[in-house]
Amino acid sequence: MNKITIGGLSPLSGPYSISGERQKIAMEMAVDHAIEAGDTTAEVELLMADTESTPSAAQANAQQHLDDGADFIAGNISSAVAMALGELAQRRDVIFMGGAGDLTITSEKCMSNTFILSDGAVQQTNAALGHALRNDMGSSVFEITVDYSWGESIRGYNKETLIPEHGAEYAGNVFTPLGTSDFSQSLTEAKESGADIINITQYGGDQIRALSQADEFGLMDGDTIITVPSTTVAFAQQVGMDTFSYENLYGGVAYSWKLDTPENNSFVSDFKERSGGNIPLSYTPAYYCGLRMMLRTIEETGSTDSATLRGELEGKSIYPQIWNQGERIRECDHRATAPTMTIQGLPPAEADVENGDIFDIVSVPEQLEQYMRPCEETGCTMS
Repeated sequence: MNKITIGGLSPLSGPYSISGERQKIAMEMAVDHAIEAGDTTAEVELLMADTESTPSAAQANAQQHLDDGADFIAGNISSAVAMALGELAQRRDVIFMGGAGDLTITSEKCMSNTFILSDGAVQQTNAALGHALRNDMGSSVFEITVDYSWGESIRGYNKETLIPEHGAEYAGNVFTPLGTSDFSQSLTEAKESGADIINITQYGGDQIRALSQADEFGLMDGDTIITVPSTTVAFAQQVGMDTFSYENLYGGVAYSWKLDTPENNSFVSDFKERSGGNIPLSYTPAYYCGLRMMLRTIEETGSTDSATLRGELEGKSIYPQIWNQGERIRECDHRATAPTMTIQGLPPAEADVENGDIFDIVSVPEQLEQYMRPCEETGCTMS
């Protein structure tokens, strides 16, 4: 291959822009490192566009990338956007390397050209709400859920599987639109439910606002357990440690910049240098590894043909090994096996907010697939 063109997509505006900006840096870094390390001998061009966290904008920009000669598309955070990009990749017969927590994209709606580098809804809610239930922190759960595919995936799994498995009561749920600014009605319903545990399935700016307002409503006081399936250091920094250090608040994180592995230490050091001292967020390394793995696979096969690449990527070890636990791409559903950890905020006196030392890792899955559905239960048939 003489030249490889990547159609990069990231939420550079909207509720997920905090993560999107760092995702973009990681993708640019991946291309440079792949060339420096000899992962590829080709000339590499990375095109970037804003998904705006909407399926229509993301699909239009990805379509333009492909019309401009992109060999594959990569990036994104939103599950609804990922589904739209996966459908486009299937129609255009190119590989889509992305991220999505939604269960259906790696189950009944799985697509052969889609590979998901982020953790999923089952992993996330098992790390947060699952931790509370496994440790008998409550017997009833109320949920405040963002109203799109990722939120519905978590709510459905919690209601039908996770909560009944632990003999707990499902006390109710309220859906909120993406971009909600006022959570007062939802929080009032949660408080009035009397539930022992309130699971807040929100991300980005929505999570920041929901947790801040939950504190104002007094839900951070007393014995109520608050869980958030997927969070990041940047969200905690904006919420503030007086709120995030609440001792009954638990979250799930797909990655910690404090992981002490050779590949992660190098990744974090280089990322900080490029980003003005910022640290990588939960999904940042997924796209870094995804691009480096793709460029290496194209070099090994000498092809960007989707069928050829699928055959190599299925079951492939993720490269580089940031977690250093043998993480790979599952053949059965094309989702990464990177572990989702349970975290708590550090007490304010112990936290170094400016440098991102905010979390204490409470637990880590003993096996990579411990919080994932077994392959035979996914329903994925690779359309």
